[in-house]
Amino acid sequence: MRQTARIERQDGGGGNNASLCLGATGFGLIAICYGFARFAFGLFLPQIDADLSLGDSLSGAISGGSFLSFCIAIGVAAYLTERIGARAVAIMAALVASVAMVGIATAPSALWLAGAVMLAGSSTGLASPPMAAAIATAVQPERQDLTNTIVNSGTSAGVAISGPIALALGGQWRLGFAIFAVMALAMAVIAAFSMSGVTATRRQSSSLPRLTGSLARLVVASLLAGASSTALWSFGAKLAALRQGWDSTDIGLLWMAIGGGRHRWRMGRFGSRAVRHRSRPLGQPGRHGRRHPGDRIRVRHACLDAC
Repeated sequence: MRQTARIERQDGGGGNNASLCLGATGFGLIAICYGFARFAFGLFLPQIDADLSLGDSLSGAISGGSFLSFCIAIGVAAYLTERIGARAVAIMAALVASVAMVGIATAPSALWLAGAVMLAGSSTGLASPPMAAAIATAVQPERQDLTNTIVNSGTSAGVAISGPIALALGGQWRLGFAIFAVMALAMAVIAAFSMSGVTATRRQSSSLPRLTGSLARLVVASLLAGASSTALWSFGAKLAALRQGWDSTDIGLLWMAIGGGRHRWRMGRFGSRAVRHRSRPLGQPGRHGRRHPGDRIRVRHACLDAC
């Protein structure tokens, strides 16, 4: 037996309220942790490099460290969600993001910056499991598609929103991350109130889906796709500045386009059902006790993000 986070389901209007509340909270948390704490480093990299003289190798190492911390944190978050509940872990994710972005904003050296960026990356791993667990057990089945669509679109929205903020600030990365840190702190307070009904319940232990040949090929393809996308998130803004001569305004517009295009492609390609399957605990039996084929889609997304 093991524990997992749960919010008591309510019928009628109460269930709709739970769906809207969790959807809005998850959207904001994912937008801040992914769009701001994790991916904004690449957006501001040209200005950060100019101020701290990072160089390409160190910039890449810092970005890789952020992804590594995400991989570690997502496993830790899954464990903590089962032990202390989704509400506590969601609040922790927002607080970690806030502290990390304060560290980035005040970084006096490349070493300090590296530690702060890695901590920021861990906030993304902390954010996903608690929201997935809460929605899978708290929201009525007929509303889970919509709720998870809203929550998972937070990444793209965060990336797109960071663009105009960069435009308004004219590349002042320290001020930008300070603003992001305040927003993350506010998100922690919102999560504390909006997820106040989270409780803990007991659930039978479940195993991972069997790794078949086709699933293994899917995992490998996802790792390769994720590896290729790392160049964009880490060096996209810097390459645009060096090769195309783009300034902070142009790069801000680029980030807005990436965020909007990513959301439209993802939802058009996989649809809200795939997003819903991704949020269900991996390997948990679906209806009638059968494993759900959506596990394959979710393993692919997990590998893509982890890479």
